[in-house]
Amino acid sequence: MKNRLFRTLFLLWIPCILSAQTGTLVHIPVREYTAGETLTFQCLFSGNISHVDGVVVFIRPAGNRAYHQYPMKYNGIEWTVTIPGTALSGGDMEYFILAELSHGGVISTPDDNPFDYPLTIRDMETGKASVPEHTTSPEEGGIPAEYIILAPEPGGTIESGDFVVAVSLFNMPDIDLSSIRLELNDTDYSSYLEKSPDIITLTLPPGTLEPGMYTATLYAQNHYGTRFSPETWTFTLISAQESMQRIDRSLSGQVGTEFRWEDVDGEPNNLLRFTGRITGSIQGITLGLSGLWVSNESRRYQPRNSFNAYARTSYTDLELGTFYPELSRLTLYGNRVNGAMIRLKLNFLNLTYLRGELLREVLNRAELDSSSHTWTISSFTYARDIQVIQPEIRFGSFLNWKMTLMHARDDTASLDPALNIEDYNPETDSYIFQGNSPVDNLVFDNSITLSLDNQRLVWSHNVALSMTNRNIRGGVHDSITIGDEIISISDKLPDFMSPDRLSRFFIINENTNLPIPAEVSEDLTEFRLQPNKIMDYPSLAYWTTLRLNYYNNLVTWTFKHIAPEFSSLAYPGLQTDIHLSEIGDRIRLFRNRLIVTLRYSSQYDNLLGQQKEYVTNTNSISAAMSVMPGQELPTVSMSFRYYLRENDLNTAADTLSELLTSAATDQRIRNENLYQMFTLTQPLKTGGIPTDLTINYIRTLRKDKIPNRPPGYISPDYSLNLWSASALTRWSSTLIQTLSWSLMDNKISRTSDFTYQTFVGKIEKSLWENKLFGAFEIKWTHASGDVAFDQYQVSPELRIKIFENDLFLNLHINKLNQSGTTGTSTRFYTKYTYQF
Repeated sequence: MKNRLFRTLFLLWIPCILSAQTGTLVHIPVREYTAGETLTFQCLFSGNISHVDGVVVFIRPAGNRAYHQYPMKYNGIEWTVTIPGTALSGGDMEYFILAELSHGGVISTPDDNPFDYPLTIRDMETGKASVPEHTTSPEEGGIPAEYIILAPEPGGTIESGDFVVAVSLFNMPDIDLSSIRLELNDTDYSSYLEKSPDIITLTLPPGTLEPGMYTATLYAQNHYGTRFSPETWTFTLISAQESMQRIDRSLSGQVGTEFRWEDVDGEPNNLLRFTGRITGSIQGITLGLSGLWVSNESRRYQPRNSFNAYARTSYTDLELGTFYPELSRLTLYGNRVNGAMIRLKLNFLNLTYLRGELLREVLNRAELDSSSHTWTISSFTYARDIQVIQPEIRFGSFLNWKMTLMHARDDTASLDPALNIEDYNPETDSYIFQGNSPVDNLVFDNSITLSLDNQRLVWSHNVALSMTNRNIRGGVHDSITIGDEIISISDKLPDFMSPDRLSRFFIINENTNLPIPAEVSEDLTEFRLQPNKIMDYPSLAYWTTLRLNYYNNLVTWTFKHIAPEFSSLAYPGLQTDIHLSEIGDRIRLFRNRLIVTLRYSSQYDNLLGQQKEYVTNTNSISAAMSVMPGQELPTVSMSFRYYLRENDLNTAADTLSELLTSAATDQRIRNENLYQMFTLTQPLKTGGIPTDLTINYIRTLRKDKIPNRPPGYISPDYSLNLWSASALTRWSSTLIQTLSWSLMDNKISRTSDFTYQTFVGKIEKSLWENKLFGAFEIKWTHASGDVAFDQYQVSPELRIKIFENDLFLNLHINKLNQSGTTGTSTRFYTKYTYQF
């Protein structure tokens, strides 16, 4: 991104520079070199040497987009630089020399468009160019992207056996995963990508990439078909033998601090944050250290501070501190863990073991009844421990099998009143808990992934069975729950499987549901297991996905069955008691100039046919189309989504009071939602000045059907219409202006109507190759109707980048006038980072 911006500035300024320069670069081109040997460049400046701020050699493997930069040194006569042989990977190289002048201009050799037409150096050993096959054409432009490059680090060196590309999508929630494409040296390797909403990774079969310098380029679009700006970075791949022969003394890292001062009507809300990250490698071992400290850390909440350390080799990974593992989508999948994880990597056999803490103990409220000397403890969280073991077998790149065993248990001793309540007297006081009960959870998951035809066909399937004790506070008992009955198991298990002996692994009592279907005798003394009744397992979950990428169609199918008793304490957000089937297709036509997305989803609950007040059946259909005919032509995006939920509800309310006090959670028989969106972007030029004009319309409707609505009941039906228009004008490569307007009309039932209008103006200016950047934004919101107010916001910001220092300053002032009352809030935010 930085190189492309510099290139744009250079091309815009070069006519003026050539006409105003007071000297030229004198350079005898280098024509040949030998791979592995050092390469020296020399040049002279024909003018006054005091006019030169610096001279840089830009060099790259032939066919790459990105250049490596090597500053030249002045020895009193000429400018020279020697490039080490380890940086020259073999094959033809391309280069040019660029000099920065003190008055702000630049000169180069060659002097005509050097970025696109550099000088060529032939490899004497190969005698031919090592230009990789070009499988795609570059895609320029697009909206700014906020990828976080995790590996390989830009400009870093990595051993071929440890090669993996990892990019975080944390800051890009609207990205379309199916549109992501990754190229290495202009060769598309997207079929090897593994994608999730949080991260994408690329691993290749051994021997796919030869050692050398590589340029990675990432392309993607959002859900509306709008392209993100391509992300490009370079790295060097070395062989295992070369890695063992040299000690990589490179060390990189970043330290930073953030400060927020905020005042909301006289109430302070300040925050101070320190971050740090150091990475390096030595003799094939990659080491890393990172940490986060915030001023609002408190024992009343889950931890905000974090610390992480890791060591990675070709055969072992070790991680300590705070991390977010993704081991299995039905057990532990991205939840925060404080602990340790080790992974053995033996090619076809891998083994992962994790042990740590999911939650720490929190006690927010304890009240004493002095008459009975009883403490009532509420608003609390038990410490929750977790252990995971996961063997994995790989058969090449096409078949992968994992077995995951996860055990999570709340620590009942973590909330001991004698340790957590200062005034508690264990000799005279007693206590009771009011709130969630401590639980014990065991999950066994099997997953298999099959990849065929260069990953054009990928099938993944998970089957998991869980066992949960909903309250372990009473300890171990010789009974278990089957359906609605509690059955004694004291004489039905061998001695080595007694509840007491099993308590180390899992606590069994009457709050434990048997995970296997069983038939109970009438006198409740016997039960017979029925393992063949697969659909009756109360805690069974299976999840299947199929992806087909053929003939410009990306077809995805998802089938999910999560039984009502299934539970994973490491994945608390997993929806249970659902049966979901979803199919979608992304169709790419006319060389990706027309993209059509179709999706249908059906879901229902009450899988075991239990006695419930109502069950739901949900269907949704969505379609989207994006047309991108080419540069200077309009881009059009349209989307449609319809959602229908039907409740099998047999209750009716005669009065408003009965409606509000009914035991039914949702009184709606039918709920419909409709969403429509249209966006048009037209590039314009007025007097040679480019402007992107964007017009957007969004319509949302919600309609509920409630039986026998009592008099005075307000309908929850809702409609929204949003119109917006914006114009982004590039007055120059360093000056951008944005003007926008939006109008949102809201109607709730037929009794409430209010409208928002927002006007925004923003101007951005950068200087000295983005070393200094400033912006100023002003925003006015006017609301009328049942909700009326005026809001004024002003936000200036400044960013300074000098060498490896990056300083960002932002001030935000907000003033709100509503019903004759004025409120003001002020926020100042600054962030400083230093990279080394």
